[in-house]
Amino acid sequence: MNLPRPTKAILICMAGLLAATAARVQSLPDVSDISVRFQPSQSIFDPNDGNLYFGQQQSSYLLFSLYSLPAGTNSAALRKAILRLYFTQRDCLYEGFKIYPILPSGWGENSVAVGDVPPPDYDSSFLIASLAAKDGGNLSWYSRNVIEVDVTQQVKKWLNGSPNYGIVIMGADTSSKLSEQKVCIINSKDNTNEATPRRSAQPEPPGG
Repeated sequence: MNLPRPTKAILICMAGLLAATAARVQSLPDVSDISVRFQPSQSIFDPNDGNLYFGQQQSSYLLFSLYSLPAGTNSAALRKAILRLYFTQRDCLYEGFKIYPILPSGWGENSVAVGDVPPPDYDSSFLIASLAAKDGGNLSWYSRNVIEVDVTQQVKKWLNGSPNYGIVIMGADTSSKLSEQKVCIINSKDNTNEATPRRSAQPEPPGG
C-alpha cells in the first residue's frame, strides 16, 4: 500500500467494518506547527522556514486534523497510530525527547508567531512517549533519518471525545545547560524536501 509523501504524519491503521475488509491506512495532516526557544530568553522561530526544533531549551508544537477520518470513526476502529518524524539533524537523540498533549488553548502557529497568544501549556501528567538512544535506546527507526513513535493511546483519547489541541515535542532533559544539550531538527509541514521517504505499509488485517 503506497502512502502519500508527508514530511511527518500520524499514520492510522484502522480495521475494516467487516471481517473480510482489509485494514486501512490514513494520514492525519499536520495543520499547524511552530518552535519556541525558552532560554536564555523566549524567542519564536519562523513558522514558515520548513523546520521544527527541539532540545537545548527548545520545544515544537504540532496540531493534527482529525477531519480526514470517516464520519463516526471511534477508538474501537483504531488499530494503531504512528507519528513519523523526518530528522535533518539528530544531535539531541542520545539524551532523547518526550512528547506530551497540549492543554486547552487557542494557539495556532500564526497567533504564537506574532505574539497574540503565548506558547501553549502541556499536560505533564500524561506522557505520550519518551524516546532516547542512550542505555540501549528505544528508538524505532523506519529509515536512517526517520523515527516512528507510537501515539495510539493519545489518538484514541481524541477519538473518544477528548479535545485535540495537538502535541508538544521537547528535549528529555530540559534542565540541562545550553552547552550540554544539543538540538534536533525535523521537517515541518512547510518543508518540500523531496528526499522525505515514502512509506509502504502492510497493515495487520482485522482479527490478525
